[in-house]
Amino acid sequence: MITKEDRERQKAEDAAYVAKLADAEARQLVAEHLRRRMEIFEKYDPYRDTFPTGLDGGSPDENRELREEAKRFTKACKPYFERRKGKGK
Repeated sequence: MITKEDRERQKAEDAAYVAKLADAEARQLVAEHLRRRMEIFEKYDPYRDTFPTGLDGGSPDENRELREEAKRFTKACKPYFERRKGKGK
């Protein structure tokens, strides 16, 4: 079972990771992505408690939302990575 303490710990770990990023644009992109993922997880937390073994694999709806968020993040990062690749040459 996922507890509020687990979620708070994950948020703290996410914040620490974002703080390590040097580039402001990357920091913003990653922070937004992690915030959206956490919202999805928290949305489905009440359902996890209703199953005897939990919903470790996630519900189909949760997995769909996570895939959509991953696609959104990848699309949002593409221009950033293109600019970074151009600076390296």
